[in-house]
Amino acid sequence: MNSIERKILEKIEKYLPEIVFVVVTIIGFFMRFQLRTIVSGDAHTCLMPWYHEIADNGLYTQVGDYSMLYQFIIWIMTRFPAIPNLFAFKAFSCLFDYATAIFAALIVARMGIADKRWSSVLTYALILICPTVWVDSAAWAQCDSVYTAFVLLGILCLDKEKYNTAMVALGLAFSFKLHAAFALPVYLFYYFAKRKFSILRFAIIPATMVVTSLPLVFWGRNPFETFVIYSKQTSAWKSMANGYPSIWLTMFGENNELQYEYMAPIAILTTICVLAAFMVCWYRKKCMPSGRNLLIMTFLLIYSSVFLLPAMHERYGFVYEMCAIMLAVVIPKTIPLAVILIVISMGTYASYLFYAPTNYVTMVWLNLFVYLAYIYVLRKEIKSEDTKKEKSSEPK
Repeated sequence: MNSIERKILEKIEKYLPEIVFVVVTIIGFFMRFQLRTIVSGDAHTCLMPWYHEIADNGLYTQVGDYSMLYQFIIWIMTRFPAIPNLFAFKAFSCLFDYATAIFAALIVARMGIADKRWSSVLTYALILICPTVWVDSAAWAQCDSVYTAFVLLGILCLDKEKYNTAMVALGLAFSFKLHAAFALPVYLFYYFAKRKFSILRFAIIPATMVVTSLPLVFWGRNPFETFVIYSKQTSAWKSMANGYPSIWLTMFGENNELQYEYMAPIAILTTICVLAAFMVCWYRKKCMPSGRNLLIMTFLLIYSSVFLLPAMHERYGFVYEMCAIMLAVVIPKTIPLAVILIVISMGTYASYLFYAPTNYVTMVWLNLFVYLAYIYVLRKEIKSEDTKKEKSSEPK
């Protein structure tokens, strides 16, 4: 080996994480590019007609059931008619696939792993090539990665104690999708456990939503209409489960619309009780929401919400799946559980998008097993403040 070869190999070795980052970024792009022509049912019946309606009539009235900010994004898309509308929707979502991967990598970098560069690059790569991520954005043309990116940004800012930015980030997540509400319990527990900011800061969240709706004032719209849109969404789907393998499918099966009226309140109260039980347990044991604890708590609270609430759709587990990938990097023994989670989610995606036969009863029990397994594994991984202080005071 001559000196030139040796220097080249030394440079490659030195910057290998950065090289992997670039390679994965390019691969992720081509994976998504291959799916650009797929027209999902949602794109055909909702997104594309909404695009044409906004292009023809503007935003004087509500179009579809998406938020006011997303309607404004669609209007911006119509200003570039040379770009096919389907490609515009997908490109917007795919852009946030990368944002989600980057924010996840930054969160993992704060988890105290010895090699931050490799753990961050690994997290970025796993999320970018995760099937549920590129299918959601590049095939389905959905925008789950958009609100998820802002949710993860909010968690990152909470961990950095940048509370105003964290509230704005969650407000932006809400401005795109109501599903950002799954992250609210995390913020509430952080508030009660750490007591580092006033409850008045939560007002930043709806204020952000109003501000993002202001562009529609040009069309005579009321910026507070965004809250009306979401109130209508909560009553749009009256069934105990809508494609997501939740616990309620074990009781009522796939045809569960008739049970919604009397069972939905019970499901909501059950969810609140489970979330409260987690929080009380952590609070009594002095488990503070910071670092790895914050990631674990975010995962468990959001997973519990989606698993137990009524009317959940296939894609509603998107945020906790991203958290599961981060946990797989931080806590390697959770890798098998993360793999099963992604497989379950892909099964539901395939059932809706490609009409693949799916045994939902089996998937529900598998999902229940994974949920309980995560609780069992992660309960020992959450460290109390007393334990941390004892370890830090031990003589080295």
